[in-house]
Amino acid sequence: RLESLQEQTGVDEIMLVVQGYSRRTQLRTVELIADHYSMPSH
Repeated sequence: RLESLQEQTGVDEIMLVVQGYSRRTQLRTVELIADHYSMPSH
């Protein structure tokens, strides 16, 4: 979906806000996003 949004809007980058119940949940979310885009998570 993010790729589709980027294509539709023509933006160079997309900023995500990560919210979660705990710090562990927030970190896991960042890890999943980083894995999807082949980026380092730290």
